[in-house]
Amino acid sequence: MNLSTEELKALNRKDESTALSAVPVVTVTEKNWKALLSLVSRLWERQEVTEELLRELMTYSDAENLLAAIDESSQEQLSRLQSEIEEFAKQVGNMNESFSRSTNSLVLKSENSITAAQHLAEEEISGIGKAVLRWAVGSSIVSLMLHLAFFVWQMISAGSLPIGP
Repeated sequence: MNLSTEELKALNRKDESTALSAVPVVTVTEKNWKALLSLVSRLWERQEVTEELLRELMTYSDAENLLAAIDESSQEQLSRLQSEIEEFAKQVGNMNESFSRSTNSLVLKSENSITAAQHLAEEEISGIGKAVLRWAVGSSIVSLMLHLAFFVWQMISAGSLPIGP
């Protein structure tokens, strides 16, 4: 087998051409093949979930209709709330008038009692009588304050007198 240099060069070129045209082959182990199949399976599952979610999404028109319904409901609730506020303001005004009338009546009665006690004391009583007069005036003032406190307590208990800011 003595080949000439030209023959060797030709064989080398042929082998080189064959080597360059060879397609690379990849070998996949069983472990890698199972992992690849698992990955493909999970991708299919994810695609099914995504398609299901897409069916549940609303369209732009659905969103506009929902927003319109929410806006209409909000307007109705706002109108109802405004009318309730106006009614509450009227009730507070009425309670304020009633409270003022009752307070004025109690003050007037107390003033009359004090004046009557003073006149009585001036006419009939000397040293001891003046002490009794002071006691009567003081008790009238205390009575007035107790009546006023009781009236306010009744209004608060009945929920007629709002408390707080």
